[in-house]
Amino acid sequence: MFFSGDNGPATAAALAGPNAIATDSAGNTTRVVSSRLNWQKPNVPILTVTAESVSFDTPPSEFAVAIVELNPAIEKHPRYAFLTLDIRNLINMSVSGSQLISVNEAQKQLQTSLDAILKPKPPPNPPPQFIGTNKQIRDAAMEVLTKRRLGEDTFYLPGFRLTWAEYFWSPVALNPGGYIGDPIDEGLPWFFWSVDYTPEGSDIFHLMAEWNPQFYTLPNDADPDNYRDGISWLRMCDTIEYSRTWFKITHSWLGAPYAHWDADLYSQKASPYPPPPPFPLSGAGP
Repeated sequence: MFFSGDNGPATAAALAGPNAIATDSAGNTTRVVSSRLNWQKPNVPILTVTAESVSFDTPPSEFAVAIVELNPAIEKHPRYAFLTLDIRNLINMSVSGSQLISVNEAQKQLQTSLDAILKPKPPPNPPPQFIGTNKQIRDAAMEVLTKRRLGEDTFYLPGFRLTWAEYFWSPVALNPGGYIGDPIDEGLPWFFWSVDYTPEGSDIFHLMAEWNPQFYTLPNDADPDNYRDGISWLRMCDTIEYSRTWFKITHSWLGAPYAHWDADLYSQKASPYPPPPPFPLSGAGP
């Protein structure tokens, strides 16, 4: 904005103050957030004003995807997902036991236990999706044991924190989260996730199973309604902020590879069991 003439400085000073209201030639009303007044030559000031709308549209939505390193225990790697809990416990005992007895003796004990576990048994009914041959189970168990002894206790696994912020003129209802919910199905605008910039386009995660099939290929028993491209999403609680004119509502989701979020714990359905007692959960009075 430029103001000149005898009344230029006074006009500029009047508009430069924070929270001043200005109306342009189109009738749009704005509130001054900050301003800076510089002199180009005597009696010709240059006023730079940063203002936000009062009478027209809210600011555009914001979007971000941040990485959260999960780094689970190595026995939770998809490579070893078919190992039973009993075998995993035996591996843990062999790792800790090797501190007191020889490595060979610990490994011998694991082999003996595996022999007992892997004896032929009637097939379970219904059969699991994948059992694994005795050789596969034995090889995988010894592989985990070797890696644990080499200090490979965890593995790199990225999670995703997706946030979408909207601006409103007044407060809106907050979503408490705590359930499995896909951000795209819950209204994330397509121009944030579509790789070909159309509402029908593929989302930004659609090549992950191709690049990393170990982590992002859906398991055989996965519910496809709870997953998108091998990622399970947990809806988190909304947050609200107020600044000068607008209420900023931020929606958040945490995403991780298949089977990370427990569908029993993070369901939008009511619990089939009796409701918990009033706080405190111990049942004791205050």
